[in-house]
Amino acid sequence: MPTQMRLGIAGGTPTTFATTPIPVVTMTRVVSGGILSSRSEIGFLAVLGRSTRGTMAIAAPSYAIKYQWEFSAILTDVEVSQLGALLQWQKANPNSGVRLIDEVEILDPVPSQPRPLLATTAPAWNAGYVQGFGVFSVILLAEPGWRTRFARPSEGLIEVAFGAEER
Repeated sequence: MPTQMRLGIAGGTPTTFATTPIPVVTMTRVVSGGILSSRSEIGFLAVLGRSTRGTMAIAAPSYAIKYQWEFSAILTDVEVSQLGALLQWQKANPNSGVRLIDEVEILDPVPSQPRPLLATTAPAWNAGYVQGFGVFSVILLAEPGWRTRFARPSEGLIEVAFGAEER
């Protein structure tokens, strides 16, 4: 099973990347014992309370669930420069979004996915549901200090820590 995250400029199909002006950044390496990413949902149902009659008041967004990520990876100097270029490209193209293919965690099975999937499978318990690795349009979120030298400078490795939120 692949365990990688790919970031880049969207290509001509829902699951590809443009090859110019910035090549895709593939994240696979982590600090020993670390995890590459954590994905969490934005927009779940929330219980607001109960009425005086005991009826539950529930808040729900009017949109499908969106996701956010926290990344922690070890990249080469070249990959970090590509990631920095993607951050700058995003500033110049705020309405485009960066493409993220999450090959770490399969999306929950649902009758119809609201976003493209890298490959579609059906869970054994219900052939009418679909699941797979998701393809997302995201905004990258980097704080100052998002990159720090990892090991000796001659090794050319940098640890990055940044986030993303689905558009």
